[in-house]
Amino acid sequence: MAAKIHTLIEKPFGPYPQHHILADKWRPNSTKIPTLTDVFLYADDRVIGLDDTEVLYPPPRNVPHPATSVIQWYGVLTIDNLKWLSDQGRAWLEADLQQRDIDLHINKATSGLTLDALYGTKKDEGLKIRVYLQGEKHASITYFVDNVHPTKMILTSRLYRYDTRITNSSADICSDL
Repeated sequence: MAAKIHTLIEKPFGPYPQHHILADKWRPNSTKIPTLTDVFLYADDRVIGLDDTEVLYPPPRNVPHPATSVIQWYGVLTIDNLKWLSDQGRAWLEADLQQRDIDLHINKATSGLTLDALYGTKKDEGLKIRVYLQGEKHASITYFVDNVHPTKMILTSRLYRYDTRITNSSADICSDL
């Protein structure tokens, strides 16, 4: 049974827009910044690199830059705590988990597997799920300037909250080098 569970969760779920899957109250702080892996940037219908985005102002012509283009990032995040998820994100992730469970067990019509059962009730109990996140790059990436995370590349992402208007706030997310 345990081998099947590991098979079920070995690949990340998603992709999910960060502003839909992560809870509104969830905010990284200076000591606990979530770490993304397998990060890539995308703009103007192509995958781009830091050489394209981290240029001085004014940006050269035909180069995707936050001042002139929407730059999206994609990365894999391990969900350490279910409190990180919004209600919508939790529903999506649990539905995707159950669908993957049904697909893995060909003769199974439904799945009773829940995120609560997978994660357990005690600290450091259970398993963790990884998800592909998608967000929008908000500012230049910083590196070697953070005292708490000196070996991390810090990506600041724009968060959109759909209330009566779009608000621009930001959250820092790290990328391991």
